Amino acid sequence: ELEAALARIESFLKEQAKAKGGDTPEMPLPPPKPRREIRPAEFVQTGWLETEAYIAAFLDRLRAELKSSLDRGERIHIR
Repeated sequence: ELEAALARIESFLKEQAKAKGGDTPEMPLPPPKPRREIRPAEFVQTGWLETEAYIAAFLDRLRAELKSSLDRGERIHIR
């Protein structure tokens, strides 16, 4: 969905630049970053976070996944 919308926006902007007759230099758009969907509930090992140890383990796993996505240059979408 997002990638298709970004492609349509890029196409529209290119058409607008052509319609202006090239008065402005065409600046290339940076390619969109790949998107990564992260669902925090998938990182819970138990049904409930009942102790600080459970919370710490959950947050450590979530933090590691978020950092890994950023290191790969991905945009993060939390679901």
